[in-house]
Order: sequence, then structure tokens, then C-alpha cells
Amino acid sequence: VMSHKCVKNSHPMEFEVDLSDCRNVPACQTEGCSSTARPDCVLFTEALPQRTWARAYGAFNRLARGDVVLVVGTSNKVYPAAG
Repeated sequence: VMSHKCVKNSHPMEFEVDLSDCRNVPACQTEGCSSTARPDCVLFTEALPQRTWARAYGAFNRLARGDVVLVVGTSNKVYPAAG
């Protein structure tokens, strides 16, 4: 994961820090925010962001007009691919 955001407010974060030491978690550099960094991706057990979910749902609805849908790289147990 190459991009990060702060946990509290989703401010984009850029840093070059050795994250192999868990005590060395970068703080958000946005003035007034004291949050820490997290990867800018959807982690297991998290829901997709609403905008992303809406776009995926719309794409699947458009694909419903076809005869075949090929889904690559999924276990088909996670939505929207499992839907």
C-alpha cells in the first residue's frame, strides 16, 4: 500500500518512515489534527466507501444486460462480486 490517510479525518498523508517499528507511527501533518496514519485502502471487515459501493453496484447493474460476467481474482464471497 503506497498511499496513506489519517484515521480520524482521512487527510491524505505522505511520509517516508521505517514502519517496521510499530512505535514509529506517523502523525497527521494537517494543522489541528492529531490522528495517526493508516493505509488508504479497504481492509478486511471494513465496508467499501459509499461512493465506491455505488459505482460498483451501478457497474454490476449495467453488466446485468449481458449474457456472461467474468470476475477475476476473487473468492466470490465478498460483495459486490458475490452479488
